[in-house]
Amino acid sequence: MDFSKLDAQHLPRQHFDQRHRSLSHEKTLTIFEWFFHDVASQKNQERIKRAVSFSDEVQQEDISLCENVQRGLRSSTYDRDVTPLSVKTAFTFHMLLGEFLGQV
Repeated sequence: MDFSKLDAQHLPRQHFDQRHRSLSHEKTLTIFEWFFHDVASQKNQERIKRAVSFSDEVQQEDISLCENVQRGLRSSTYDRDVTPLSVKTAFTFHMLLGEFLGQV
């Protein structure tokens, strides 16, 4: 499957890939793959569960934001690119994730 965008994030003791593929002008497939170090320890299993749960919560919020942006793009008042917002959103997500995990 050809993906139009790949985001790779390296955090202490973990890595994840976020792949995006445009299915149409209104639909995108996103796949998250997580890779963790030392998954056998109970302490890390709890940390992993919290990290993935927090990421899922943020992704659900992102879905709502993206849907609103898409509605705005179809409005008659749209006149510029939204890329800076998406970059800021991704940066903010990773800063919040790091703080949540106590790594920032």
